Amino acid sequence: MVHCFKFGMNEHRYSMDDIHFMRKMADIKRPDTSALNTIKGSLKYKKIGVFLHIFYPELGETIASYLKNIPCSIDVFISTKEDSIEALKNVFARVENVQKIDVRHFNNIGRDVAPFIVGFKDQILNYDLILKLHSKKSPHSNALSGWFLHCLDNLIGSEAITATNLKALESADTGLIYPIENYALSLGIQHDSCWGHEDSNYTKANSFLKRFNLNHI
Repeated sequence: MVHCFKFGMNEHRYSMDDIHFMRKMADIKRPDTSALNTIKGSLKYKKIGVFLHIFYPELGETIASYLKNIPCSIDVFISTKEDSIEALKNVFARVENVQKIDVRHFNNIGRDVAPFIVGFKDQILNYDLILKLHSKKSPHSNALSGWFLHCLDNLIGSEAITATNLKALESADTGLIYPIENYALSLGIQHDSCWGHEDSNYTKANSFLKRFNLNHI
C-alpha cells in the first residue's frame, strides 16, 4: 500500500473514484446517542466560535451544511480571498444556528494557521469552545483527496457526533479533539512529497510531540 501512495496514485494508476474510496476506508467516530440530552443544559451558557479558513470558496457550501449539525448558536469567523468575502457571507448567512458572521481577508501567509492565531487573535479568547476548520482539497495528491470530508464527518458529521465531541470536552482532562486517524490518509500524508517526508520533515515535526509530552500520539 505504501508503494501505491508513493508512486501509483501520483502516476494516476488508480481507477476508483478517489473521494469515495477514501471515505469507504475512513473510520467514522461512533456517536454516543445520549450525549445530546446530556449537554443541552450546559450549552445554554457556552459561547462557541467557529473559525474557518476557506482558501477554496467553492467548498463553503459543504462546510455550511455541516455546521447545521452543531446543536446550539454559533459565531462564525472566516478568513478567505478578498474576492470571496461577499459570496461566503451570503452562504453562511443561510445557516440557521449562525448568529454572527465575520469574514476577513489576510495576506496569503502562514497557511490556515496565521489567519487563525494572528488574524483573529482579538476574538479567540471570547469563546468557551472553538471549532477550527479549513477547506481542504489537496489537488496535488490523489492520496489525500478524502481528507476534507473525513475531518468534517468525525468532528461535526451529525448532531449526535457533534454532541459526543462536545460532551468529551466537558472533561477537565480534555482540551482538544481531532478526527480519528485514518490509516489510508496517514500513509498519504507520510509519503506525499508535499509534506517533505523524504527530506525528513516528518521526523523534524515529530520532535514537537516530545517537547509537549505527546509522545503517545
